Amino acid sequence: MIRNERIKILNNLSENLNGKYVFYMMQASQRISYNHALFYAVNEANRLNKPLLVGFSIMPYFPNANTRHYYFMFEGLEELIKDFKNMGVELVIKFGNYEDIFEMLSKDSVLSVIDKGYLRFQRKIMEEAVKRAKVKVVEVESDVVVPVEYASNKKEPYARTIRNKLMDKMDYFLAENLEIPEIRNKAYSSIKKDSDFGSKEEALKRLKVEKLSSVSKFFKGGYPEAFKRLNVFLKEKIYNYDKRNDPSENLTSDLSPYLHFGQISPIEVIKETVKNKIQPDILDSFIDELVVWRELARNFTTYEKEYDKQSCIPDWAKKELDFHLKDKRGYVYSLKQLENCSTHDEYWNAAQKELVSTGKIHNYMRMYWGKKIIEWSKDWREALDILIYLNDKYAIDGRDPNGYLNIAWCFGKFDRPFFEMPIFGKVRYMSSRGLERKFNISEYIDRIKKL
Repeated sequence: MIRNERIKILNNLSENLNGKYVFYMMQASQRISYNHALFYAVNEANRLNKPLLVGFSIMPYFPNANTRHYYFMFEGLEELIKDFKNMGVELVIKFGNYEDIFEMLSKDSVLSVIDKGYLRFQRKIMEEAVKRAKVKVVEVESDVVVPVEYASNKKEPYARTIRNKLMDKMDYFLAENLEIPEIRNKAYSSIKKDSDFGSKEEALKRLKVEKLSSVSKFFKGGYPEAFKRLNVFLKEKIYNYDKRNDPSENLTSDLSPYLHFGQISPIEVIKETVKNKIQPDILDSFIDELVVWRELARNFTTYEKEYDKQSCIPDWAKKELDFHLKDKRGYVYSLKQLENCSTHDEYWNAAQKELVSTGKIHNYMRMYWGKKIIEWSKDWREALDILIYLNDKYAIDGRDPNGYLNIAWCFGKFDRPFFEMPIFGKVRYMSSRGLERKFNISEYIDRIKKL
């Protein structure tokens, strides 16, 4: 049983009862466990006594994606192929545009199901797919605890303004039963389609995207790896979660790459955490990060069309940053110098090195990393472009609502004015002295050197 608030019918077409199968176009939710869209599709297939076909498109272009991102995704797809085979469900993976693959695989279906994306590009390709549909198309939202438009019908300015809206509704959605029933009709041989995906290495060769010199050796894609990391976090780290901001301790969950690709559900993360009987204040802090800030990010990219542009920065912050444009900057670095970790600041260099080496920056150091790019750029507009470029290129969890929220936060979004400082005005400032005062930052430096 899933809540009706997750389900949206996207067109006025009827079911084609002569269709061969129910079709689910998997894209954002790349998993079986706690996948509402898959659950809905299985139940519809059983209601209609039809087999289920699951499709997936390896798009030749996704904004700012490169071989690092695709390789991580391919690792997850290799696991999914095995899991769907065990379910008795055909998974067809095709190279091509989302809308083209959707049109090809949905035309013989009784009805089609899609999951929900929160970025401008995702919404565009899904809207185009629906325009081409010949049957009823149903969208099922599965990558948040509380569906975005049900949580709030407007752009929320702060975490505090959305927090109670989410908390009031969270238990209602956590009560959903998402145990996927067995497929009754397993005659998928009648809907056999050729899949383009043999192995991640072969698939990588077919891509015409930017090739990074290395994939991440720190993160391996797929649900089994995500669940393993969750267990490590719950057994070894969460009890010290109050120290999560200390980069020398490395107490964060490291789940953001898996959440980004939909390889694990935030609902499953919460349920597994609750099972461990975590003390209430720590549980509240973890849920604040996992639910409040993560779902504020999806509210941001849903209701703010220009979430990656200058116009998304609040007027008060733009006024402050513009007023201080002529302030003397101690250092101004080029994109190449920043990308190559070539600044005077060993703490910043370590954060950039962590990003390049692993595909992720420690949460607190990411804030410091972003603030310093503002300080060292000729103006804040250039800094915004640099932050988006570096984050989207190297972070496995880049090109994500969370990433765009975090970047906008560096420029005053979702924040309040502070004491006036050079370059920043009243936009929050962060200093190397602050790192030294709060943390044993040399341990972080040593840890990064060992990567």
